[in-house]
Order: sequence, then structure tokens, then C-alpha cells
Amino acid sequence: MKRITFLVLFCILCVPIFRDSVFSAGTGVAFLKIGVGARQIGMGGANVALADDINAIYWNPAGLARLEKREFTAMHNEWIVDFKYDFLAFAHPLKRGLIKNSFPATLGGGLIYLNLGEFQGRDEYRNKTNTFKAYDTAGIISYAQKLNPRLNLGISLKYIYEKIEIEKAKGVALDFGLIYQTKIKNLNLGFTVQNLGPKMKFINEPFSLPLVLTAGIAYTYYGLNLACDLRWQPIEERTNISLGTEYWPFKIFALRAGYLTRLFTSNLKFAPKDNVLGKFYGLGAGFGFRFADVGIDYSFVPYSDLGNSHRISFIAKF
Repeated sequence: MKRITFLVLFCILCVPIFRDSVFSAGTGVAFLKIGVGARQIGMGGANVALADDINAIYWNPAGLARLEKREFTAMHNEWIVDFKYDFLAFAHPLKRGLIKNSFPATLGGGLIYLNLGEFQGRDEYRNKTNTFKAYDTAGIISYAQKLNPRLNLGISLKYIYEKIEIEKAKGVALDFGLIYQTKIKNLNLGFTVQNLGPKMKFINEPFSLPLVLTAGIAYTYYGLNLACDLRWQPIEERTNISLGTEYWPFKIFALRAGYLTRLFTSNLKFAPKDNVLGKFYGLGAGFGFRFADVGIDYSFVPYSDLGNSHRISFIAKF
């Protein structure tokens, strides 16, 4: 550990405070909160009740039960300070689920990979040693079941792995999700519990997983999708709100915009301002194209002097 530079410590411990991956003392593997899908990030991350494509494997596994065809997605994210964040996932609808009823189900799997790059090691006297790499990854297996015409249930199992030089950390976590279609046409409610699991340990230091509870609402009206999520992080004692909108002026083209509020502390006061994030902190925007069963999405999130985040997603149904 003596060879891990100050830069690495900054990257691992401080970077996750930036917008969609908040870090607080006592939790780790905050890369699990970065978010996947250019469409969803362009809408400020408001997707718990709207989840209706393969990216539901991350946002709300219950949304997988809404898939009518097999879906595949690949996302690449040019994140801040030259970090690379990638996501792959596949989902396969089943005619019948594990629960004995006539409703369908869906199986899915995904892989998250965050490459933190290569760093220069130093010894206890600050002399240069060898270079080394650091990365985080998580494998996901999901199952979703339609319980009745209005209610979907989903569950995901995650295997988490982190590595910095020769040091490693491993762990498991569960996600649970529900989506309920209300009696009001096109109005859905959603709820998720993410990253529920035992503490992980890095070297000899135990830390909690970044537990997140989210409730959301979504409404669709003639090509316009509106969504709002209330996200609570009980261990960090913080809460934020995501607002998102998506408009399809044509069947093949969509415009998106979203906003993630600054965090509230447990007493509902605003968290201290991070000036480094700039005045556009929390904003997101993007667009997407659909050609038959193939789609390409792009999103943009500004981080002021830290640079900008660009996500590109590809999705196919077959």
C-alpha cells in the first residue's frame, strides 16, 4: 500500500462525490452508483418507474418483465479525469416464469467495468517504483416476473470485485425492484432497493456497500415521458431527487433532459457546495435514434474544470 500515490487515493475516495456516485465515509464501491445507459443519464437518472428496456437490469430489475423481445446493450462512458466506464447486458424473455401463473418472465445478465487507468507507484520515501493499474467491476444476474397485469417484480444478484495494484476486494449484493401500473392510464410507480449485502473488506478495513432506496413515478403521454425519482442513501444519510423528460417529436428521434438535485443531508439541509463542479452541476441532456429494433443514444453531463462526461449506448432487439 505504501506505493499507492496520493493521486490514486484521490481518485478512489474523492471522485465518487461527483454527481451520480456520491461517496461518504463508511461506504465503498461507489462505482455502483455511476449509472448506465445514455438514455437514462440524459434524463438525470430518473428511471425507476420508467424502466422499460435492457438497462432496467441496473435501474430497476422489475422493468425487465416488460421486455417483449431479447435485448442487448453496450455502453461506453468517457468519464472525468480520463476514467473509462463500460457496460454490457443481455436479456431473454421467457414464456413462463418460476412462479406458477400464466404471466411471462425475463432472465438477464450484465457486466460493469470501470477502468481507473495506470498510475505511478512510489515507496515510503516518495521514490518512483513500478506503475500499476486500478479497476472496479461487477457482474449481474437478474430475474424479473410479471405477478399480475399491473405488478412486476425483479431481483438482481451482483458479484463485486475491486483491484488496486495487488490489493483486492470481493463482495456480493442484491437489488430488488417493483413496478406498479396504476389505474390511471400510462402512470407507473416504481421502487428499488440497491446494493443490499454484507460489508466488504479492503486489506484489513471493512466498509459498507452504498445502499440506495429509490421511489419513482413516471407518466407517458403521446411521445412524452416524464419521470421523477426520490433517492435515499441511508448509510450516507443523504437524499436527492432526479427529474427527467424525454420527447419523441418523430418515431425515430428523441430529445432528453434531466436534473439531479444537490444532495440533502439527513436534516433536509443542502449539502455543502462543491465549487469544483461548477454552476451546471446536476444537469444532463442527450438525444437518441431508433431504426426498427436498433437504437443509438448519447448523453452529456458537464463537470466544470474536471471535464465533461460523454456516454454512448447501443441497443438492439431481436
